[in-house]
Amino acid sequence: MNALNGHSIQDIETWDDNDERVAQTINSALTAGKPVVSLGDDAQLAGATLALLDQPGKYKTVTDALNAALDKSFQTDPIWGVPTADAAYIRYAKKLALR
Repeated sequence: MNALNGHSIQDIETWDDNDERVAQTINSALTAGKPVVSLGDDAQLAGATLALLDQPGKYKTVTDALNAALDKSFQTDPIWGVPTADAAYIRYAKKLALR
């Protein structure tokens, strides 16, 4: 694709050992019924999938926790999240005293 400037998706983003570690951490947390908010952006869905493969009966609990984590990821994403206000300085003219 021209948008990738001659690169493949694999050149830009790849699943590495750290992603796998985070996915396993999320899997363990979800399996234990713990929240996973802020445990790892890209690995949240992978960890949830692993948890559901191990314990499909926890579908509602896992998907609720995943939704909360994805909501937080979206809110804090630098591109898609809520923009932060920029500090601004506005200089006002002094009021002139009437004589």
